[in-house]
Amino acid sequence: MNQLRAKFFKNQINIDILVLIYLLTLGLLIQLPTFFKVIQSTDESTFILMGQSILDGHLPYTELWDIKPPLAFFFFAAVITVFGKSIVSVRMAGSICLILAGFFTYKVGKKIWNYRTGILSGSLLIIIVTSGTIPGTLLFPVTVATIAIFPLVAALYVIVKSEKITHKVCLFTGLLIGIATMIRLNLAYNGILVGLIIFFTLLQQKPISIKGIVKCAVAYTIGVLFPVIITYIPYLITGYQDLWWSSVILASLSYSNTDLSMLGALGAQARYLWAVISNSSSIGINLLIWFGGGIGLLALLRNFSKMEKLEKRRIIFLITFLMATEISILKGGKAFGHYYIQIYPFLALITAKLLDYLLFNISSWITMIFLVLSVSGIFPLIFSEYNELALRIIQGKPIPYGIPYKIKEYLRQENYNGEPIFIINHHLVYWLVNSKPMSKSTTQPYNITNDKLLPYMTKKNASTESELKKILAKNPKYIIAKSSSSFRGEAGNILRNTIKNHYKLVKTIDTVKIFHILE
Repeated sequence: MNQLRAKFFKNQINIDILVLIYLLTLGLLIQLPTFFKVIQSTDESTFILMGQSILDGHLPYTELWDIKPPLAFFFFAAVITVFGKSIVSVRMAGSICLILAGFFTYKVGKKIWNYRTGILSGSLLIIIVTSGTIPGTLLFPVTVATIAIFPLVAALYVIVKSEKITHKVCLFTGLLIGIATMIRLNLAYNGILVGLIIFFTLLQQKPISIKGIVKCAVAYTIGVLFPVIITYIPYLITGYQDLWWSSVILASLSYSNTDLSMLGALGAQARYLWAVISNSSSIGINLLIWFGGGIGLLALLRNFSKMEKLEKRRIIFLITFLMATEISILKGGKAFGHYYIQIYPFLALITAKLLDYLLFNISSWITMIFLVLSVSGIFPLIFSEYNELALRIIQGKPIPYGIPYKIKEYLRQENYNGEPIFIINHHLVYWLVNSKPMSKSTTQPYNITNDKLLPYMTKKNASTESELKKILAKNPKYIIAKSSSSFRGEAGNILRNTIKNHYKLVKTIDTVKIFHILE
């Protein structure tokens, strides 16, 4: 028996399977109760609508519009196709992406250092993304950042697992970064910086071959560009190539220039860190990841000269992915909390290396106590979610729940003819009642207020006021919003006056009001 056990654990594939099962169990145990709760997530709801539009036969941006690359929407379309039209399916798919990202984080940590570091890093990634991104709650909605880190970390694994950089390594690394970029466009910075580091690595690789360098450069470029070309071809064939260019490239550039400079984004990042660290439930895991990652990075740089050549190369690529992702976030001109999900795999790896060193070289019991205390803040959150789910089951209530489901039930009874509705809050309801937004500009309801983006959704001279007037001129039967003053300025006046003169309040569901047009 002991011989069989020893033989089993000598097989790396068997160990990897066990680790995958462990990470799958960890991820599902933490996230399972959150699969059923629908909250107001403008991004997740918008991505679901875009995915459904693809299944209805429309290319992204032709019928509905949002400022993300096409593969983000095709992911949601694929999930709905394979697993069915259910919010549980979407959440499950997002959780699987995170777990796979955790698995490849483990693979990277194991390859650079050892199994302990790998397992620690994969575990930390799942915990920080789930419980440390939104202060005081488990992470419910699926974001493109959650999806994109899977191919991004897989790309890092491909580049660190090989002892020599070859054209095949370059091809697959580039392909995975290209896929990540067509899910989250800001990750194009990773493609550029990683490509430069590959080039400098090849110059130091013996024997130096100009032919080999050119071959690797071509392979890497093909890999990066292949997902871009694949998403462009359908638009070229159907004559929408200008729409692809304006929606994928120009709109993203405009969006990144509408808010903060890199310095401003860095300041916003500091304020975000203070917000999550000052929250009692997430202070431990955030301190561990952010400060542990910072201290671990300094330790790596300090000991860099003592490392062997191969480890040095792998550390350089790890730091390159870390810095490139941080630059991509800062250059994005925004400072939303879920953006930092993209950087967590690399911080988790560096933190795990620091913890491994402390556990086996300094003081194992002090480090273990600190580690347990750091993650203990998530236990009340998990218990609360399971308790809420159990109560619903005991009371015989529907397991999927949330305000959108309540609105859906009302509309199913009152709007059985499927007449047009205008939803400003909880626009997932469109999907639940088999309806659609009344314009491209309201696929994500608050896109209509962004004058910089409106020209890419509709006419060049469009404004919030003109678009809102067009929608209201269609006389939607229902307007659903938290308030008749959901928009600011003149747009707010237009909406408020329209509701006052032509609609009546017929239903209030929690924080949402449903207005019905006067006969």
